[in-house]
Amino acid sequence: MSELPVHDTLDAERAVLGGILRGGKVRHCGELESGDFSNRQYGLLFGVCAALEEDGTLIDPVTVTDKLIELGQFDLLKDPIDLTVGGLVECQPRPEGVPFYAGVVRKGAARRARLRVAYSLLEHAKEGNVDPEEWDSFTTTRVQMLSESRPARCHRYRSVGEIPGVEGIPNEPVRWLVEGFIPRGAFVGLSGEPSCGKTWLGIAVGAAIAQQPLFCGRRISNAPALYVDRENPPAVARTRARLLGIDAGSNGDFKYWGLWLPEQPPMPTDARLLEFAARGGLLIFDSMIRFHSSNENSNDEMGLVNSWFRALVAAGGTVLLLHHKSDKGEKAYRGASEILAGCDCLYSLVKREDNRTLEVHGIKNRFIEEPHFAIERLPQGGFVAADTARDLAAQSLEETIGEVIAGQPGISKSTLETVAVQRAKAKGRSFTRAEIRVAIDSGRAPWKAVHEGANAVRYYPVEGGGKAHVQ
Repeated sequence: MSELPVHDTLDAERAVLGGILRGGKVRHCGELESGDFSNRQYGLLFGVCAALEEDGTLIDPVTVTDKLIELGQFDLLKDPIDLTVGGLVECQPRPEGVPFYAGVVRKGAARRARLRVAYSLLEHAKEGNVDPEEWDSFTTTRVQMLSESRPARCHRYRSVGEIPGVEGIPNEPVRWLVEGFIPRGAFVGLSGEPSCGKTWLGIAVGAAIAQQPLFCGRRISNAPALYVDRENPPAVARTRARLLGIDAGSNGDFKYWGLWLPEQPPMPTDARLLEFAARGGLLIFDSMIRFHSSNENSNDEMGLVNSWFRALVAAGGTVLLLHHKSDKGEKAYRGASEILAGCDCLYSLVKREDNRTLEVHGIKNRFIEEPHFAIERLPQGGFVAADTARDLAAQSLEETIGEVIAGQPGISKSTLETVAVQRAKAKGRSFTRAEIRVAIDSGRAPWKAVHEGANAVRYYPVEGGGKAHVQ
């Protein structure tokens, strides 16, 4: 198995020990244990401090050194100078900060435990041709390993009778990356026909999660995001990023690994992706067929492919996998039923005839009732909820009509319709004369209609704004 990535908890580990040596208490570290330290020497020192506190002995560099010698463990330290005032205590850790430092160390230990299990799953999956019963047994064992390797002390039930009923189920709400759309720590699929907008949506979601508070009016829980693209050439990716308003230099937590880079996008089993997932990151894969060579109509083979993505979720990440729709039309996704069974959520994406609006239809959702909503890509970049887009379009149309009337007071209705169409086109918007006629008569904008003669109606701006009215 490949070497696990190193997690930078060393500063927190030093701060725990330094804080204890400066008067902090081991008991304030909660359930922190020696095995939670990534540095074995620091874990050894923590165990000695815990033993001294339990004996009621003052903890300082002298007593710790003496205890190490007594236990015959002093020679295990490669750098005993860390015990001096110029070592662990030098960084001036605050004794009252020991509980916080300990929490950081425990989180690091939990990440390493998840990675060990994920690595084990992936190494086994790479063997291929795994018997289903053997695979079930193996994954069950590894999940048990994850439970037993968590930094918190495990409770073991002596009998089934001690196991609680449903009242023991934690009352924990669903945690969302994008509210009502992408749950945190889930395996999410997004399927659709070619050119339906999957890449548009994937890039927009990734950039939003990395740096925005909202996506199409839905609250976001920010996280680092990585787009792994084996599908699109650089011109396509660059153009879509630009049209979505994603500026270079403003997306530090949104990374894009495309085919044009010196190293090609890796497979889901890559150790660096597991490490990124352990940081709670969102990984977007475009598209599924580019990341395997298996038979998509085989449940056994696709079960193995799904296990690669689920390993990233087990490590602590969230996966958004883009996939193609069946060309036969009877299913919202292409391939074996295991593709649907293996994910937590599956959405079908449909592009409307206006070429801007995308309908998102929930096919499966383990967390809530399958949602259905529509979003629209704006000409100036980005997506908004479709209802919001219609409101913005109406506002833009009314502003255009108001500008025409302000520039030509007393304009007739037919001329106003013609000029407004031309003015809107110059702004990059496309409105029909019928849409403009409805907006003129809506009574929502600051102009007035004045009847002059039997059938003549002319339009004038309303002084100081206000609503339209007829005289």
